Amino acid sequence: MQINDQYLKLAICELEKYMLSDLQYSKRLREFLDEKIDSQNYLNAKYGFKKFISGYSVARTLAKGDEDKLKILHELKNFRYSNSIPKDIEYLADLIQTKRLSSNTKSGGKSRPVSFCSKYQFIREPDKVMPYDSFALKSLEINVDRKFKSSINEYYQAAKSTKHLFDLHEQDIHQRIDVIKSEDFCDLVEELKLNKRDLINWRITDKYLWAQEFQRKKEIAKNNVHHDQSG
Repeated sequence: MQINDQYLKLAICELEKYMLSDLQYSKRLREFLDEKIDSQNYLNAKYGFKKFISGYSVARTLAKGDEDKLKILHELKNFRYSNSIPKDIEYLADLIQTKRLSSNTKSGGKSRPVSFCSKYQFIREPDKVMPYDSFALKSLEINVDRKFKSSINEYYQAAKSTKHLFDLHEQDIHQRIDVIKSEDFCDLVEELKLNKRDLINWRITDKYLWAQEFQRKKEIAKNNVHHDQSG
Protein backbone atom coordinates (compact mmCIF):
# COMPACT_ATOMS: atom_id res chain seq x y z
CA MET A 1 0.00 0.00 0.00
CA GLN A 2 1.27 3.46 -0.95
CA ILE A 3 0.30 6.66 0.83
CA ASN A 4 -2.21 8.69 -1.18
CA ASP A 5 -1.42 12.39 -0.70
CA GLN A 6 -5.04 13.45 -1.19
CA TYR A 7 -6.16 11.18 1.65
CA LEU A 8 -3.20 12.29 3.76
CA LYS A 9 -4.02 16.00 3.36
CA LEU A 10 -7.61 15.38 4.47
CA ALA A 11 -6.39 13.18 7.35
CA ILE A 12 -4.04 15.90 8.60
CA CYS A 13 -6.85 18.46 8.39
CA GLU A 14 -9.07 16.21 10.55
CA LEU A 15 -6.26 15.52 13.01
CA GLU A 16 -5.57 19.26 13.40
CA LYS A 17 -9.26 19.80 14.16
CA TYR A 18 -9.67 17.14 16.85
CA MET A 19 -6.30 16.28 18.41
CA LEU A 20 -6.44 18.67 21.37
CA SER A 21 -10.05 17.86 22.26
CA ASP A 22 -9.25 14.13 22.06
CA LEU A 23 -6.54 14.68 24.66
CA GLN A 24 -8.85 16.76 26.85
CA TYR A 25 -11.30 13.85 26.90
CA SER A 26 -8.41 11.57 27.87
CA LYS A 27 -7.37 13.93 30.65
CA ARG A 28 -10.86 14.11 32.14
CA LEU A 29 -11.29 10.32 31.96
CA ARG A 30 -7.92 9.82 33.66
CA GLU A 31 -9.06 12.13 36.48
CA PHE A 32 -12.15 9.96 36.97
CA LEU A 33 -10.29 6.64 36.86
CA ASP A 34 -7.68 8.01 39.29
CA GLU A 35 -10.51 9.13 41.60
CA LYS A 36 -9.64 12.80 41.38
CA ILE A 37 -13.27 13.49 40.46
CA ASP A 38 -16.31 11.38 41.33
CA SER A 39 -18.78 9.74 38.95
CA GLN A 40 -21.40 12.48 39.16
CA ASN A 41 -18.91 15.23 38.39
CA TYR A 42 -17.36 13.25 35.55
CA LEU A 43 -20.79 12.50 34.11
CA ASN A 44 -21.61 16.19 33.62
CA ALA A 45 -18.17 17.82 33.31
CA LYS A 46 -16.79 19.62 30.29
CA TYR A 47 -15.04 16.81 28.39
CA GLY A 48 -16.89 14.44 30.75
CA PHE A 49 -18.86 11.29 29.99
CA LYS A 50 -22.01 12.84 28.49
CA LYS A 51 -19.96 15.15 26.28
CA PHE A 52 -17.77 12.21 25.25
CA ILE A 53 -20.57 9.87 24.17
CA SER A 54 -22.31 12.72 22.34
CA GLY A 55 -19.18 14.06 20.65
CA TYR A 56 -18.06 10.58 19.55
CA SER A 57 -21.58 9.66 18.33
CA VAL A 58 -22.04 6.64 20.60
CA ALA A 59 -24.75 7.93 22.98
CA ARG A 60 -27.39 6.08 20.92
CA THR A 61 -25.70 2.73 21.71
CA LEU A 62 -26.19 3.09 25.49
CA ALA A 63 -29.15 3.19 27.86
CA LYS A 64 -30.56 6.72 28.05
CA GLY A 65 -30.91 7.65 31.73
CA ASP A 66 -28.29 9.16 34.02
CA GLU A 67 -28.74 6.32 36.50
CA ASP A 68 -27.73 3.76 33.86
CA LYS A 69 -24.81 5.94 32.77
CA LEU A 70 -23.54 6.03 36.35
CA LYS A 71 -23.78 2.23 36.42
CA ILE A 72 -21.68 2.10 33.25
CA LEU A 73 -19.08 4.34 34.90
CA HIS A 74 -19.00 1.96 37.86
CA GLU A 75 -18.29 -0.95 35.51
CA LEU A 76 -15.58 0.99 33.65
CA LYS A 77 -13.80 1.93 36.87
CA ASN A 78 -13.86 -1.63 38.22
CA PHE A 79 -13.06 -3.43 34.97
CA ARG A 80 -9.91 -5.58 35.07
CA TYR A 81 -7.92 -4.60 31.99
CA SER A 82 -5.69 -7.12 30.24
CA ASN A 83 -2.72 -6.69 27.92
CA SER A 84 -4.98 -7.10 24.88
CA ILE A 85 -7.03 -4.05 23.91
CA PRO A 86 -9.15 -5.96 21.33
CA LYS A 87 -10.08 -8.52 24.00
CA ASP A 88 -10.91 -5.76 26.48
CA ILE A 89 -13.18 -4.12 23.92
CA GLU A 90 -14.99 -7.44 23.38
CA TYR A 91 -15.30 -8.16 27.12
CA LEU A 92 -16.52 -4.65 27.93
CA ALA A 93 -19.13 -4.79 25.16
CA ASP A 94 -20.34 -8.17 26.46
CA LEU A 95 -20.41 -6.87 30.04
CA ILE A 96 -22.46 -3.77 29.24
CA GLN A 97 -24.86 -5.83 27.14
CA THR A 98 -25.24 -8.48 29.87
CA LYS A 99 -25.86 -5.80 32.52
CA ARG A 100 -28.58 -4.41 30.20
CA LEU A 101 -26.93 -0.99 30.09
CA SER A 102 -26.85 -0.71 26.29
CA SER A 103 -29.59 0.46 23.92
CA ASN A 104 -32.55 -1.65 22.86
CA THR A 105 -32.52 -3.63 19.63
CA LYS A 106 -35.49 -3.90 17.27
CA SER A 107 -36.07 -7.45 18.49
CA GLY A 108 -36.38 -6.26 22.10
CA GLY A 109 -32.95 -7.36 23.30
CA LYS A 110 -29.92 -5.29 24.18
CA SER A 111 -27.27 -4.14 21.70
CA ARG A 112 -23.57 -4.98 21.98
CA PRO A 113 -21.86 -1.56 22.13
CA VAL A 114 -18.55 -2.34 20.42
CA SER A 115 -18.18 1.15 18.96
CA PHE A 116 -18.63 2.78 22.37
CA CYS A 117 -16.14 0.41 24.01
CA SER A 118 -13.51 0.99 21.33
CA LYS A 119 -13.86 4.77 21.60
CA TYR A 120 -13.67 4.53 25.38
CA GLN A 121 -10.48 2.47 25.08
CA PHE A 122 -9.16 5.05 22.64
CA ILE A 123 -9.55 7.98 25.04
CA ARG A 124 -8.21 5.80 27.84
CA GLU A 125 -5.03 4.92 25.90
CA PRO A 126 -4.84 7.17 22.81
CA ASP A 127 -1.23 6.23 22.09
CA LYS A 128 -2.03 2.51 21.87
CA VAL A 129 -5.18 2.17 19.83
CA MET A 130 -7.64 3.81 17.45
CA PRO A 131 -11.44 3.56 17.51
CA TYR A 132 -13.38 0.78 15.80
CA ASP A 133 -15.04 2.83 13.09
CA SER A 134 -17.22 1.87 10.11
CA PHE A 135 -15.27 4.09 7.68
CA ALA A 136 -11.91 2.72 8.82
CA LEU A 137 -13.32 -0.82 8.72
CA LYS A 138 -14.41 -0.44 5.09
CA SER A 139 -11.04 1.04 4.08
CA LEU A 140 -9.13 -1.77 5.80
CA GLU A 141 -11.29 -4.43 4.14
CA ILE A 142 -10.69 -2.83 0.73
CA ASN A 143 -6.95 -2.56 1.37
CA VAL A 144 -6.54 -6.22 2.40
CA ASP A 145 -9.25 -7.45 0.00
CA ARG A 146 -11.27 -9.45 2.52
CA LYS A 147 -14.12 -9.09 5.02
CA PHE A 148 -13.31 -9.23 8.71
CA LYS A 149 -16.65 -10.83 9.70
CA SER A 150 -17.01 -8.71 12.86
CA SER A 151 -13.59 -9.74 14.14
CA ILE A 152 -12.24 -6.96 16.37
CA ASN A 153 -8.84 -8.64 16.49
CA GLU A 154 -8.53 -8.81 12.68
CA TYR A 155 -9.50 -5.14 12.45
CA TYR A 156 -6.77 -4.09 14.85
CA GLN A 157 -4.15 -6.33 13.26
CA ALA A 158 -4.87 -4.70 9.90
CA ALA A 159 -4.87 -1.25 11.51
CA LYS A 160 -1.49 -1.97 13.11
CA SER A 161 -0.07 -2.92 9.72
CA THR A 162 -1.33 0.37 8.29
CA LYS A 163 0.17 2.29 11.20
CA HIS A 164 3.53 0.69 10.42
CA LEU A 165 3.44 2.43 7.05
CA PHE A 166 3.07 5.80 8.78
CA ASP A 167 5.79 4.85 11.28
CA LEU A 168 8.15 4.48 8.32
CA HIS A 169 7.23 7.92 6.91
CA GLU A 170 6.65 9.73 10.19
CA GLN A 171 9.38 12.35 9.84
CA ASP A 172 7.93 13.84 6.65
CA ILE A 173 4.34 13.51 7.88
CA HIS A 174 4.96 15.06 11.30
CA GLN A 175 6.53 18.12 9.68
CA ARG A 176 3.17 18.81 8.01
CA ILE A 177 1.15 18.77 11.26
CA ASP A 178 1.02 22.13 13.05
CA VAL A 179 -0.92 21.17 16.18
CA ILE A 180 1.76 18.75 17.41
CA LYS A 181 4.20 21.68 17.60
CA SER A 182 1.92 23.63 19.95
CA GLU A 183 2.59 24.14 23.64
CA ASP A 184 -0.90 22.89 24.56
CA PHE A 185 -0.29 19.60 22.77
CA CYS A 186 3.14 19.06 24.30
CA ASP A 187 1.85 19.88 27.80
CA LEU A 188 -1.02 17.39 27.52
CA VAL A 189 1.23 14.64 26.17
CA GLU A 190 3.61 15.17 29.08
CA GLU A 191 0.85 15.36 31.67
CA LEU A 192 -0.81 12.16 30.42
CA LYS A 193 2.58 10.44 30.03
CA LEU A 194 1.82 9.39 26.45
CA ASN A 195 4.17 8.09 23.80
CA LYS A 196 4.13 11.11 21.49
CA ARG A 197 5.28 9.23 18.39
CA ASP A 198 2.71 6.44 18.71
CA LEU A 199 -0.06 8.89 19.60
CA ILE A 200 0.48 10.88 16.41
CA ASN A 201 0.90 7.83 14.20
CA TRP A 202 -2.23 6.12 15.54
CA ARG A 203 -4.23 9.32 15.01
CA ILE A 204 -2.97 9.77 11.45
CA THR A 205 -3.73 6.09 10.73
CA ASP A 206 -7.29 6.50 11.95
CA LYS A 207 -7.86 9.75 10.08
CA TYR A 208 -6.24 8.46 6.88
CA LEU A 209 -8.51 5.40 6.79
CA TRP A 210 -11.50 7.65 7.46
CA ALA A 211 -10.41 9.98 4.64
CA GLN A 212 -10.03 7.05 2.23
CA GLU A 213 -13.62 5.93 2.74
CA PHE A 214 -14.93 9.51 2.81
CA GLN A 215 -13.38 10.18 -0.60
CA ARG A 216 -14.62 6.82 -1.95
CA LYS A 217 -18.20 7.65 -0.95
CA LYS A 218 -17.83 11.15 -2.39
CA GLU A 219 -16.71 9.72 -5.74
CA ILE A 220 -19.61 7.25 -5.78
CA ALA A 221 -22.09 10.06 -5.12
CA LYS A 222 -20.47 12.22 -7.83
CA ASN A 223 -20.63 9.38 -10.36
CA ASN A 224 -24.28 8.69 -9.50
CA VAL A 225 -25.17 12.33 -10.11
CA HIS A 226 -23.28 12.31 -13.41
CA HIS A 227 -25.08 9.08 -14.42
CA ASP A 228 -28.49 10.54 -13.56
CA GLN A 229 -27.75 13.73 -15.52
CA SER A 230 -26.46 11.85 -18.55
CA GLY A 231 -29.43 9.49 -18.45
